[in-house]
Amino acid sequence: MMRRIFQQMELPFPFRMRRSRNSHLLQVVTILIVISLFPQTAKSQWLQDLRTNHYNSLTVQFWKAQEINETATSYKDGNEEVTQTQITFSVDRRQINQSVTKDGIKVESNIYSFNPRKQILGKTLRRSTNGTQWSFEKYIYAYQGSNLTSVNSVKITGELIYILVVKNDSLGIPIMVKQLSPDSTLIATEICSIDKSKNKVSYQVTSAGGSIISTSEGRLVVKKTGKEKYNLHGDCYFFPRNDSPTDNIFCSVEFDYDSNGNWVKKEVYEGVVDSQGKLTDSTLVTAYKRKIKYIKQE
Repeated sequence: MMRRIFQQMELPFPFRMRRSRNSHLLQVVTILIVISLFPQTAKSQWLQDLRTNHYNSLTVQFWKAQEINETATSYKDGNEEVTQTQITFSVDRRQINQSVTKDGIKVESNIYSFNPRKQILGKTLRRSTNGTQWSFEKYIYAYQGSNLTSVNSVKITGELIYILVVKNDSLGIPIMVKQLSPDSTLIATEICSIDKSKNKVSYQVTSAGGSIISTSEGRLVVKKTGKEKYNLHGDCYFFPRNDSPTDNIFCSVEFDYDSNGNWVKKEVYEGVVDSQGKLTDSTLVTAYKRKIKYIKQE
């Protein structure tokens, strides 16, 4: 899959440098450092997904893609798993279709729709574990200005299953979700807590009565260690894995790019860092290849 975060086939790069297509000079993009955005080491019930920029996660960085075909081969835990993802775009680029196959079995068929501001309006997710039995999920998003306010989960018939009421911080980042039944009865609440001093993010889900259902804690991805390294395309090719607050494993990435500046091959290695700051005992954990068909430029 095609996410800019490693959660789905992309890397958790906290900062990027973008290349000007007119001057071909490197330009540092001023990025608002929102440390509550995309913490990847803690598991969230809803908030992580609500913060995701779905449009950017499904497309490429430069030019306009018409079709993307990606193959990701995972070698983790001694097992080889091959995931193939196809993404296609409508003519007006307000609908994106995504199909995912694992080890030759189709396991996902998803449709995403967007408004002209590239905010997600709806997503329909069809999932399967064996390619024959499918589950169905549909979500409809509502906004007030640029802020997400609610998400409705509906059945294939359109019948309402539940409502997510979203509370945002002053920057418009979702920090709390209340799950309501169709008659507006509270079911559960998820809250995100940030501790900048400890570089820690926590999620907690509670029942309507206040009982804790689940908690999860992890490291904030955007905190830089000073050891990150970037290539001329602005991609971070050396960074801490951040699987847990005490994780000391680093990742090293090898890239190949096409003539438009988008990567078409990527290999991710993991290992420990020696006293010279170099990766040792490295192991290939994931390899990606993708073919990108672009819209013809007039």
